[in-house]
Amino acid sequence: MSVPSWGKSFEFDRDQFSGRVPLFPLPRTVLLPGGLVPLHVFEPRYRVMVRDALAGERLLALALLKPDYEATYHAAPEIEPWVGIGRLLAEERLDDGRYNVLVLGVARARVIEEDRTGPYRVAGVELPPERDASADELADWTTELCGALDALPVRLVRDAGRLRQLRETLSAGGVSAARFDSLIDLAAGSLHLGVGERQRLLEAGDPAARVEALRSIAYARAAEVERLPGVRPWLPDFSRN
Repeated sequence: MSVPSWGKSFEFDRDQFSGRVPLFPLPRTVLLPGGLVPLHVFEPRYRVMVRDALAGERLLALALLKPDYEATYHAAPEIEPWVGIGRLLAEERLDDGRYNVLVLGVARARVIEEDRTGPYRVAGVELPPERDASADELADWTTELCGALDALPVRLVRDAGRLRQLRETLSAGGVSAARFDSLIDLAAGSLHLGVGERQRLLEAGDPAARVEALRSIAYARAAEVERLPGVRPWLPDFSRN
């Protein structure tokens, strides 16, 4: 697989984004900002889509198919309105025209219109507005997010090392609103979450709503397992020495 050197060409610039992106409907797949999804692309229409994306902005919108999509899969099955925009970070074209690609999540967006006249669907999307935050708001969000992370049961944690680093970054303070926004998604990407939970976080365009969603998921999962023997939090209690 061809992996270009990381650089500014792979950053997402809201101001330069055209607002239109190829739509890739998938079952059981939700792409959050900062996440990586490997895909094997074999359907002819989606091979064309990848080829066109590579020649353009290198962007795809991964959309979660709604339940009971099978009957209309080869036409235009219904999708959830919020999608994860991903950058084609690496690609491998096979001899028969199929592709292996690695997609990096760069943004969340809401589909506001679709163009279905071509071989694949193209979405017109709206990005959630960027939100600044006061020092008090950031402090409140940090407290809530740290509380949620501390409550996580170990079985929910996929990448404990990254979560510890994230927790330390939050505790140190001085995190900007933009940085805090990305840390929420990084936290979510470090967890074993169900498809519905990931979609819920994707749809939370506002950072305050996303913190609340992650907090709700963490405490609900903790309540489910607290009665089971041998269950412990992923983060040991801080030393009282």
